[in-house]
Amino acid sequence: MSTLIEKAEIPDWIRVHAEQYLVKCDMRKKHVCLLVHNRRVVCTGYNTKGVLAYACREGYVYSVHAEMHAIHQFKKRKNKLQLCNCVMFVLRFANDGSLAPSEPCALCRKLLVKHGIVKCIHS
Repeated sequence: MSTLIEKAEIPDWIRVHAEQYLVKCDMRKKHVCLLVHNRRVVCTGYNTKGVLAYACREGYVYSVHAEMHAIHQFKKRKNKLQLCNCVMFVLRFANDGSLAPSEPCALCRKLLVKHGIVKCIHS
């Protein structure tokens, strides 16, 4: 199974939901990831300084990517939904609050496939 990763228009309601998590991002580049099922956000992740076993090294700092964080949070809650039934939205916010280009890194892409996420939309 593969994951469809595409750049697409981000719906306003997704963006508004994601903006609530910007204050939690403690990295220079701010990313928020939403797992959505039937137009309902079921889990949210954001990039943060690395504390989990699967953090990526970015320069001199280890970082937990928003995608990794969202999947970890989803699994921790023992959600009755399957990840394969969710659509992942990944948004990167510029310093002025506008959306900036972003797409999952190679490690996050592998994680999406491993967990059966079939669609990922990024800014």
